[in-house]
This record gives sequence, C-alpha cells and structure tokens, in this order.
Amino acid sequence: MQELYSVPEAAKRLGGVSIFTVRTWLSTGKLRKTKIGGRTMVSEAELLRFIRQGQSSPCPKNQRQRQTDLAAFGPSSAKKHTKPRRPS
Repeated sequence: MQELYSVPEAAKRLGGVSIFTVRTWLSTGKLRKTKIGGRTMVSEAELLRFIRQGQSSPCPKNQRQRQTDLAAFGPSSAKKHTKPRRPS
C-alpha cells in the first residue's frame, strides 16, 4: 500500500512550502491529488514525481533574484536606519 499525505504533510515534505501553494498546484494540475472520502491526499509516488520534475515554489526564484539585485549594490551602499535626533 502506498503512503498518502494530507495537504499540510505534503507541504512539509516539499520543503516547507505553504499549504496554499500546494492547494494551487493541486487545483492547476501540477500536482495530482487522490480523494479519500472528502479528504484531499497526495501520494508519496506523486510527491517524488513532482520533486524529480524540478517543480518548485516561485518564492525561491524571486528571493534569489532579489539577493542578486541587492548584492550588486554591495555592503557599503546599505544605509543605517536610525531615528532622527530631537532638537535640544
């Protein structure tokens, strides 16, 4: 018998993506679901297929791009945010 995971369990197995991301992937067909009664489940085989295909959340790509953009400025351009001094 193959292992089945709930949506929150599948999200954890997929590297901690949000359950909303998993639900989006399920509704768009990127990730195939198995219905057991009223519950939506994801099989272990489906998770492995999805991982092998290299599917991932759009968030890491955006974070990498943002880090690249920020790195172009270098550490010297980062300004320290401080409260303005009150007049004496």
